Amino acid sequence: MACLLLWVGLALAGCAVKPLMGQKNTLAPEEHAAALRGTLRHGDWIVMRTVRIVGNMVATVTQKPFSHAAIYDAEYDSAIEAVAHGVHRSSLEDLLRKSQWVLVIRPLWANDHNSRIAVERARNLLGKPYDYSGLVGLSARDRYYCTELCMEAYRPFIQEKEPDNPIPRIIQPGHMYFWGTIVYDTGP
Repeated sequence: MACLLLWVGLALAGCAVKPLMGQKNTLAPEEHAAALRGTLRHGDWIVMRTVRIVGNMVATVTQKPFSHAAIYDAEYDSAIEAVAHGVHRSSLEDLLRKSQWVLVIRPLWANDHNSRIAVERARNLLGKPYDYSGLVGLSARDRYYCTELCMEAYRPFIQEKEPDNPIPRIIQPGHMYFWGTIVYDTGP
């Protein structure tokens, strides 16, 4: 209820992006799954705008059109994502059913070797709890929110002192392209 009141308050203040809700706004898996599979590589990030209440809140607060991110595991043809009930694996079809817009971003550090290690690191985080405090910059050990999971997977390859492109404490889904290249875009 508090989250709904926050969202309504921001909307009334003129700060809200267009809310999206329900199946009529989602991408059709039968149209987009094959194209995604033709583009995705092991370790790519899937950044999306979800059509759920939390997705609307994230987009409103960040003033960016994207609200969620996951890392692609080509060996299992699935995505590893962090959501309220923790880090788990989802099919591409499930991601599309809850998304209105999807980008595939290839991380700056991605190559065959690094991506294999990054996905293995993400697999090792399956079952970890969600990091609610990380959303406000107070990261908790062994807990992850969506973009934190994506960056943590590539942590061994990130130069800690990248002055031209520092990684902030709070990583917004709408900023993931700062650390990668957009290789696929379903469009809004």
